[in-house]
Amino acid sequence: MEPQGADTAGTAGTDLAGSGAAPTPGRDAAGDWAAITELTGELSSRTARVIGQALTGRTETGVARLLGEDSTAVRQNLAPLEALTRRSAWKLSPGSADPRSLAVDLNKHSRARGIDLRQVLDLVALGRPIAATDQASRDRVRLAPVHVQMMLVDERLVVVEGPVLRPYAGASGWLLDEPGITAAACALWHETWARSAPLPAEALVMTDRQRAVACGLIDGETDAAIARRLRVSTRTVAAEVRFLMNAVGASSRYQAAMRLHQP
Repeated sequence: MEPQGADTAGTAGTDLAGSGAAPTPGRDAAGDWAAITELTGELSSRTARVIGQALTGRTETGVARLLGEDSTAVRQNLAPLEALTRRSAWKLSPGSADPRSLAVDLNKHSRARGIDLRQVLDLVALGRPIAATDQASRDRVRLAPVHVQMMLVDERLVVVEGPVLRPYAGASGWLLDEPGITAAACALWHETWARSAPLPAEALVMTDRQRAVACGLIDGETDAAIARRLRVSTRTVAAEVRFLMNAVGASSRYQAAMRLHQP
């Protein structure tokens, strides 16, 4: 599949259905899974080789930069990347997306600059609220078999997860631009997008405020602390907390935070 150029990548308001993104009726789900899995394996093998070389000081071509040893460090070190993005930021996520993720946080800024923002989530995402920025972005969030966490920036930079580098830290994050990895990432993205389906009408997409409250829950903030940060009443925050708890089937704030954060 040919990569889309800057003039076809689109910005907010583009009719994505006209780009060949809509799956053909009666498409074989097993075929979709197999095609996407094969391309995922190609990307994974290439990133494993280059990251392994970087960790042993043997990087041969391109950039292999460690963004952070945990998700918090990765989010902080990715923030400057938004300003450098010129055309597109496309993300694959095997879950419903962490409400605190960079792709969600920077959506407003990127959309205002005309950046083409898209995301494909795995089908499991329907089991919990989806952390899109607003209802208007629903057409830019789609569903397909997704096996890897990846962000593709301007079809030239690739952000992927790497190995756990210290106990209890979770996966590390890497910024790569090795030509083989970029080509594999582009192939995986375009194939996944072409085989993806739109969000069903019943999919629950968080509002900005719900996402901000979800972030507070994940970070262990009290209702009062969240209310001060958002400049709303504690009653409003409590109502949003109840909504999120019901949405994920949680019986406590802690359980809701775990389910909202779980990939």
